[in-house]
Amino acid sequence: MLKLLFGIILFFLLLLLLAGAAGIGLLRTLFGGIKSPPRQSNETNRPYSNPDKDKIFGDKEGEYVDYEEITEDDKKAEN
Repeated sequence: MLKLLFGIILFFLLLLLLAGAAGIGLLRTLFGGIKSPPRQSNETNRPYSNPDKDKIFGDKEGEYVDYEEITEDDKKAEN
């Protein structure tokens, strides 16, 4: 009997909590609530960096491959 009474009280407390949260959400939606100023991230504090000047690899570094142009005539000649 005591467990049943405790369960009913717990159920009504949870129901009251959910109704209160829904009510607060509704009031914030209707009246806009308090709006805080936008936060500044660390990126906005840094000066603008030019990506061309911040290259990781040099101009002469990299893998060079041979280029061979394939045309429609070459494809027909193979068949």
